[in-house]
Amino acid sequence: MNKFAATLTLGDTEVQLMGDYVGKRYATYTNDLSVPGYFLLGLNVSGKLPLASRYVKNLTWNINVTNLANRQGALQPVVGSASGSYATYPIPPRMGFITLKADI
Repeated sequence: MNKFAATLTLGDTEVQLMGDYVGKRYATYTNDLSVPGYFLLGLNVSGKLPLASRYVKNLTWNINVTNLANRQGALQPVVGSASGSYATYPIPPRMGFITLKADI
């Protein structure tokens, strides 16, 4: 398992690339079945909006994208019996979020 984050700040804008690597995992107690590893990337871009208002202060925005490459596969194996069978939870699809935040 390995996680990393690389951040670049340009003025009031910050760009962050996040990675998550998980290697091959065994899916049974007897290690006869396994699921392959995966590598996921995420992207986060945020910044400040210059807004001069008496009612709204410190307006910031944030755009976040998970599973940037839209990778598919097994996120988490679930042991079903000692050997011979298992179930998995899938890797969630690419998702994007936009957030606006302000002090009032």
